[in-house]
Amino acid sequence: MESITVDSRYASAVDNEGWTLIPPTLEEFAETFAADFDSQFGFSLPVKRANFSEPDSIFLTVTNYTAFVDVAGRPTSERYSLTVSKAGVIIQGASPLGAWWGTRTMLQLALLSKSNDSLTILYGSGTNAPGWGTRGIFLDARRHYFLLAFMKELCAYLSFFKQNIFHVHLSDNLYANPNYTYEETMSLYAAFRLNSVCLNRPILHHG
Repeated sequence: MESITVDSRYASAVDNEGWTLIPPTLEEFAETFAADFDSQFGFSLPVKRANFSEPDSIFLTVTNYTAFVDVAGRPTSERYSLTVSKAGVIIQGASPLGAWWGTRTMLQLALLSKSNDSLTILYGSGTNAPGWGTRGIFLDARRHYFLLAFMKELCAYLSFFKQNIFHVHLSDNLYANPNYTYEETMSLYAAFRLNSVCLNRPILHHG
């Protein structure tokens, strides 16, 4: 592979069907993919735009998502198809987010195919779509501290396995008995903390 090519027709497209409040564009996904590829395999793939797939490139594009459905038969914007051939790699997402999940599969295939300094991916094609729209984990950062670096790494880990929800528990308050007076309710332990410092390192913890 010599480059990552973004379909110029969809380079600025975003997926508004998912959970992300500020969804990345297809080109921004491609830039992150290029950085991931460099960090894993040690060589840089420049990102460029074109209207079509080019030889020896990984081509990212968007196709009609209305024909893509999940296990319940509902349209999903997260589906993608991946084709590896002599001409290169084509990842077609039902949306930019769908193409992003395709890049995760591409990374997985590349890691499984890596042998010493060589990287050979077999020809083939396939499609994939999540069965459920909500996929992820819950982390209780209120009762135990976690370094911010760990939280960021966990986000990357979840993304690698196509998880889209990271639920972080940040606040605590004790059970409020409906028979309590206002004064009794206000006296219960409650806390909310986004950031703290321990040993001069930012963390999330339970106070």
